[in-house]
Amino acid sequence: MLNRIIWTCVALALVAWIASTKIENDRVKEEKRAERQLILDEIKSSVTALKKTTGASSNWIDSLSNGEKYRFKPILTIDLEKEWINGSTILFLGALNDIATLDNEHYQVIFEQSLWSGFDTMFDTELKISLKAEKEFIDKFMSANPNLLKDYGFNNGIAVAAQIHKIESSQIADENGVIREVKTGKGVLLDLVFIGDALL
Repeated sequence: MLNRIIWTCVALALVAWIASTKIENDRVKEEKRAERQLILDEIKSSVTALKKTTGASSNWIDSLSNGEKYRFKPILTIDLEKEWINGSTILFLGALNDIATLDNEHYQVIFEQSLWSGFDTMFDTELKISLKAEKEFIDKFMSANPNLLKDYGFNNGIAVAAQIHKIESSQIADENGVIREVKTGKGVLLDLVFIGDALL
């Protein structure tokens, strides 16, 4: 009888411990989910503000993709000229590719499509933008985001507002010798926002 009481107490204690652990784990998960949602809301708010202050639009995505998730057909230079060189400001979601000194006050900053670019539409043609940007602005941005070039492309998204004045076309070969078409919009950086891995 005593053994049965002891084992019952042990079983009840074990069940109570398991229940307590699950409740704690659920609480921690909910806190992380809420924290993540707060970050996403802040990012979306920042991008909305960016679009409002610069007039930047991502309508060119739907126009080039015809509303599809993937465009297999190559993007011609004239296609991008119609979408990017029309006096309006484009919103480009991508990743930092390179920074070079242009003059004493400016950098030439290149952004490219990334593994996690923020847009849910993919293009077979690789798209880049190469922008003139103030050194002080870029230096501050890089200082505020020291891990920008880490995480193997999974948490390095940037929303870029830019005015494009020219499209350049080039071809590059990958490690297997397959030729890829690259279209680069040349212009001026107006503003940018770090978005990490957020989908907008």
